[in-house]
Amino acid sequence: MGNIGRPSTGCGLCRKRRVKCDEGQPGCRNCARLKKPCPGYRVPGYGTIRPTIFVPGPQSPTQGSRSTESLPQAWYYSRRATSTEAEDSDAAQSDSALEISAQSFHRPASMARLPEDVIEQGVWYSLSQLDVSSRVLYGNDAFTFLPAILRKAGSQSYLHTAMRAVGIINLANRSPTVDMRNAVDLEYAKAVSGVNTALADPEQRLKDETLVAVWLLGIRELLANVTGSGQVNPGGSSARQAHIDGTLMLLQLRGDHQFSTPEGCHLYQLILSSMHWKPLFAGEEPSQEYLILESQISKAVQVLPKASIRLRNFFHGVSKLRARIKNFLSIGLDRTVEEENLVASYLKAAEKLQGKVADWCDIPEWFPRRVIAESSHATRHRTPWTSGTLFRLHCFGSWEGFFHWNRYFAAKICLHAALLDVLSAKAREQERVTCSDLETLHSTALQETVQDFIGTLSYAFGDVDENGHCRSVPSPAVSEGNHQESRGINVPATMQVQPPLAFLTTLRYLGPGQREAMFLALQRVRAEFCLR
Repeated sequence: MGNIGRPSTGCGLCRKRRVKCDEGQPGCRNCARLKKPCPGYRVPGYGTIRPTIFVPGPQSPTQGSRSTESLPQAWYYSRRATSTEAEDSDAAQSDSALEISAQSFHRPASMARLPEDVIEQGVWYSLSQLDVSSRVLYGNDAFTFLPAILRKAGSQSYLHTAMRAVGIINLANRSPTVDMRNAVDLEYAKAVSGVNTALADPEQRLKDETLVAVWLLGIRELLANVTGSGQVNPGGSSARQAHIDGTLMLLQLRGDHQFSTPEGCHLYQLILSSMHWKPLFAGEEPSQEYLILESQISKAVQVLPKASIRLRNFFHGVSKLRARIKNFLSIGLDRTVEEENLVASYLKAAEKLQGKVADWCDIPEWFPRRVIAESSHATRHRTPWTSGTLFRLHCFGSWEGFFHWNRYFAAKICLHAALLDVLSAKAREQERVTCSDLETLHSTALQETVQDFIGTLSYAFGDVDENGHCRSVPSPAVSEGNHQESRGINVPATMQVQPPLAFLTTLRYLGPGQREAMFLALQRVRAEFCLR
């Protein structure tokens, strides 16, 4: 089916086969000819900008009497966010929503200058994704601070400007019928200018608002990057990495004073927890500055579990070993005794690391739980990323459990991949064709751990709950517009699995179907955040 400038209204099977659908009722002719049940059609207006996406304006009594159950979930949560958290905010006072005529559905409308209220609507739509959906649906309060700190800073602050940059790119991603590129670039330029001004001020740079603004610019770059093929660079774009580096610099500059308030402690723990992937994936030793920051995490939390400390040491130990192996492989092999000793030392170091992290998790609430097979949901919302056992192995009773096991699985996979790199290089140097026992051992361990990692994705996306039951309401990407109701995905968890997903697809030692499974998961991330 060709690109017609708007989302296809054909049935799900015809869209998948990329053939023209006659959209017959109750089912189309193509499905009848193939003797398959027609999956139905998208909700009218799917993919177009319409008032129900945003915070609504004044309603008539008839409109106000509509049940929230019959409204799209994004509208429902956005409305809850504004009614409970934004009544006093200047940014929540816009009463109108963008309406686009039916004629504009056929070709993108150029909107170089969007009305101010529309960008504010994008701000609150993004807040509903980051905070309200995560808190209400998944019990994750990681982003609860955002509405409060935005309200405190005010609508004219550089922090609010940074949030507007997030809001407009998020809105543009969800609006395939409207060209918002000019507005996206303008808001980003304003945000960068405002943040740079704050960073130049010795007092402003130490404030919570500045730290959060730089962090939001990093999220903005992540959303801008997800509009591509779905395979985002593990280290992020250069712009995103600049924001990450800036955030780490600010955490260092703020010193011990940031631990004097609950807000400062929460920001320290939250932001530092999302900055740890680059050294592991790049095969670099963690910087001394980052290690110092992580060693101070105990100042930001009341109790630092022993399991968390053991896993942190394992994670950094793997990063350091990968850096050593990367350096060894870059200088080439020369058939020396020293080479044999180095390879043996790498294997011994890996064995020591695994011994230290064995049985690391001693907190029952953190342990992965098995997902329950429910026959009642066997045929509901069945898509490539929700069907089959690969995606539905584990769930977790808490965010902390998911975060630590996600980190453990990724580090363990990277450890075995580095050892296989050096063993494979040794085999090529010896001109061996068959795999050694060591190569088979590490290859098997890597593939089993990859399956465990993939098995957490249904929980990360929110398709199953903490008890292992499938959720009855699908997310927009799973429903594909065929359902009036949809729920937002678990944004904090999705942001944690996206970087390892993007990196792990590049490994050479994956098992059958594993690379394809992770590509599908990356497509799912893209579909949840972007309709383009």
